[in-house]
Amino acid sequence: MRRFAVTLCMMFLLFRSAFSQDWFWQNPLPQGNDLNDVHALDAMTAIGVGDHASIVQTTDGGATWAQVLTDANPDCDLQSDFFLDDRTGWIAGSHGTILKTQNGGLSWDSSEVTGMPDIRSIYFVDSGKGWIAGSGGLLEGTADGGKQWNPLDSGTGKNLHDVFFVDSYFGWAVGDSSTILHTDDGGQTWSPQTAPVVSDLRSVHFTSRDRGWIAGSGGTLLFTSDGGLDWIPTSTSFGDIQHVHFWDEQNGWIAGRWGLIARTTDAGAEWQARNSGSGNTMRGLSFGDDRNGYAVGDGGEIVVTTDGGANWISKISGPRMNLSRIFSFSTDSALAIGDGRVLHTFNGGMTWTDYDFTHPGSVSDFEFVDIKTGWAIGSIPDTSEERVDDALILKTTNGGRRWLQQYSQNRRDMINARVGAVSFADAFHGWIVGTSNWSGFGIIFRTTDGGQNWIYSDNRVFSSIRSVCFVDALKGWTVGTSNQGIGILMMSSDGGVTWNYQNPGTQADLNQVLFADRDNGWILGTKLPERVPLLIRTNDGGAHWDPQQLDIQVPWRSSLSMAFSDSRNGWIVGGSGMVYATTDGGRQWVQQQGPTSRSLSDVHFADPMTGWIVGENGTLLKTVTGGGMERNGWTGPDELTLLVNHPNPFESSTDIVFYLPQQAFVRLTVFDILGRRVAVPLEEWRQAGLQSVTWEPAGPASGLYVYRLEADGKVKCGKAVYRK
Repeated sequence: MRRFAVTLCMMFLLFRSAFSQDWFWQNPLPQGNDLNDVHALDAMTAIGVGDHASIVQTTDGGATWAQVLTDANPDCDLQSDFFLDDRTGWIAGSHGTILKTQNGGLSWDSSEVTGMPDIRSIYFVDSGKGWIAGSGGLLEGTADGGKQWNPLDSGTGKNLHDVFFVDSYFGWAVGDSSTILHTDDGGQTWSPQTAPVVSDLRSVHFTSRDRGWIAGSGGTLLFTSDGGLDWIPTSTSFGDIQHVHFWDEQNGWIAGRWGLIARTTDAGAEWQARNSGSGNTMRGLSFGDDRNGYAVGDGGEIVVTTDGGANWISKISGPRMNLSRIFSFSTDSALAIGDGRVLHTFNGGMTWTDYDFTHPGSVSDFEFVDIKTGWAIGSIPDTSEERVDDALILKTTNGGRRWLQQYSQNRRDMINARVGAVSFADAFHGWIVGTSNWSGFGIIFRTTDGGQNWIYSDNRVFSSIRSVCFVDALKGWTVGTSNQGIGILMMSSDGGVTWNYQNPGTQADLNQVLFADRDNGWILGTKLPERVPLLIRTNDGGAHWDPQQLDIQVPWRSSLSMAFSDSRNGWIVGGSGMVYATTDGGRQWVQQQGPTSRSLSDVHFADPMTGWIVGENGTLLKTVTGGGMERNGWTGPDELTLLVNHPNPFESSTDIVFYLPQQAFVRLTVFDILGRRVAVPLEEWRQAGLQSVTWEPAGPASGLYVYRLEADGKVKCGKAVYRK
């Protein structure tokens, strides 16, 4: 068993000038989107950028990292960041996005250059003069720090991945299909140079007008000592190289595929690989001095060295296996299951306990009747030549710490059977559905004694039963596909002993059935062959079903999952970070802005405001605002809620924001990392509603501080990073 801490009070509300993040990361931390570049401002401070407008920053040499939120387009993938000094820097990315800071990243001015394609690299030689390169041969220059950009003729339509200048005149840009461009007049004209290999070139770095290196796909590494008139290939055994950087003419670093980090001390003649501790592609690398370095990559990977690169330590916390299912018992307690792990929280996700979930197969669904008792079902792979899976049923009575395998009355019933969904009405009455690999028909297992005995039935109406939902010990529904490929809906009123066909009003493929109460239910389906998503609703306990085509954008071949907290409020999640929500029982759906483009596999809500989403690469997201939807009759959380302090990190002051459900005496105390009290910014009665207090440090040293909010017998905590 492992226990990992998450940021104590995650970001989900910013001031009007910043983009609001109603869904926020709980795993991995600080976030799980791919990071594409990193720049060290000094030995202690570095800023990394990545997909989905992700910015992460450290001010303590990489020991801790915090997300930085801006008003940039949240769909923008940030590709490159560059700093002139510890205060002035730029970030560039897709959709022509350019961000600028003049206070070391505490705040960013955002702009989108209309009509500009994706920017992949940005570089400045002084506070005024800079260049950007990107897709379709994009090259532009600025002389006023980025206020205005002027197109430059690159002479190519190839994607350009990197641009580098040694001074105001001499520069290079590299890109796909061995593209190398050179300028000696500040970018006004560009001339192609010849590469001795066929490769997509990703990174270029020069230490003078003559000596430079280029890295690219297939382990390509090129060197020139005459300004690029001749490029000499260096033999390497590495895979794709994404980044090259040299301290001086002898000492350099490369980073790339499969966690590659390697160093040279002889101008690239030989490279010594270093253990990054990661298998993810590393896309950016930067050193603040000769000892402190940072590398970032896919999956939000962050690795740090404090000994000149001899050793690298990962600074992204939390497991990163795929998470398939999430179940919330209350606003404080939830449980997620993934590949070989069970994650459990009892404090709203402030910390998650990580249990080993070693079992003989793969899990496709799980259900809990209380915080301790639950079932997980799936398949045991067949190692014989037939390669037909057997059914797997597991039960826990201690919240997922230990699981015991259960069987049907006749164990042969579980051989060559694939089960995919489970439903329990109480601790005794449960149902599991799937498909028999022998007969090709749908199968149903039911129990009336908590799974000590599972009773098997072969349902010959279905060729595949995909979902089951019971509202009590007697009444329930199953959905799936008939032997003729038509969606089938069946209802039972005797606990699953017998089943009766119901008309779903469509012949679409039916994938998931869900009821919020005895009357209100939904079926999620797909109209074939167009693969258009459908929702079928009932508000009279299944007597009548009303199908409707969903006007939502679904990624190609994406699996969808839905959840309803009550008869009105529901959510659908799927591939590419897709999140949709409804507040009228499913008649209308509105897309919500999530923090990732990862594939999302499941969603569950404890109430209309508090919910979780899980997905690939350990993605675990939470909301306490319903994901951002305005709720009829809702004015705020029903308990003390601590929001994000802003800005964070900060220099002179930070505003700590919180919500009071009712009038209360509030005390806010600030502690240093040793637990010593350094300030009490607030100690008074406050009215119900959204409140804020400003903390202006007077005397404390720079570093990490913890603040404690107490009101109405409740305690909430958060973190703030102070930089003098």
